[in-house]
Amino acid sequence: MNVLLFATSMILLLATLTYARIETYRSFSILQGEFNRYMEMTERSAINNAARTWYETSVASRSTGKGSQQKGKKQALSRLSFVVFIDSKKQGAYSQEYPQLVILAKKLMAVLYKDQRFYKEMEQKRPDFTSQLLASLMIAENQPQEQKMQQKTDQKMTRASDLANLNLQDQELNSAFYSMLQGTITPREKGDLLMSNLPCQIPDQAGEEEDEYMEPGKEEEVKSPQGYYSLLDFITLQDAAKVRVYLAARPLLLAIFDDPVVVQSLVETRCHLYTMVIKGTMTADQASEALRTQFLSQSKGFDETILDFSVTKTNPRNYE
Repeated sequence: MNVLLFATSMILLLATLTYARIETYRSFSILQGEFNRYMEMTERSAINNAARTWYETSVASRSTGKGSQQKGKKQALSRLSFVVFIDSKKQGAYSQEYPQLVILAKKLMAVLYKDQRFYKEMEQKRPDFTSQLLASLMIAENQPQEQKMQQKTDQKMTRASDLANLNLQDQELNSAFYSMLQGTITPREKGDLLMSNLPCQIPDQAGEEEDEYMEPGKEEEVKSPQGYYSLLDFITLQDAAKVRVYLAARPLLLAIFDDPVVVQSLVETRCHLYTMVIKGTMTADQASEALRTQFLSQSKGFDETILDFSVTKTNPRNYE
């Protein structure tokens, strides 16, 4: 009798424990399921909110998609790229373009600063100082990392203004290059020059485009910080081997064509071609060929290796 009672008690105890375990397991399973569903909804909501915030706060360029497909030799910019003067790999990749780019860079510096005192003094002391300056840029950028850190010039070069951080290991070259980057014309004088040089007034057009791509992180590479004439206003560190004649500024055009009369004619012609393309009386390809036919032969020592004559619906007046 006692054995039967003991056995019955043990069976009841085991049953109770088993039922408790089942209830615990069921409760945990239900809780885990609810938690998973909650986390899925929360995560999805967080992702949606993040996407919505990014969409509302991000600023996109109309030309990003188009420009991102054009790199290196296929890309042409309104400015002269100095990347070949600081990147040995780019210099090797653009070995065919490099000689003309060197000549153009030297002529651009002469056009901008030949009447400035610092340029005259340097030219008298060292007639080929612009060549030495360009060569020193490559040496300064490619010196050992430890030496760059000691000189506090180890920051990555992303914008043209970063060139000011380079130590050319030559006090005279450093001083001359600083003067070029600093600029020589006041903001008011610059505005007056731009307004007086406008060949024609182009009314705002609904079809106007902005097709010059700006690489991410380089959006601020637009004008020199002080706003006056500076080498920074005409150069870039974007990866490009060609200059857009259609959008290039007057000093850069003068370095290419060597004749103010030709430059004035080109500025007026591209203004006219822009108007024709906007109105639809001429296609962009036809306008490009017209610009190329009229002015390619007038460039002094430069050819289509580094010159691009493409005409688009971008207003060239915005690049004056």
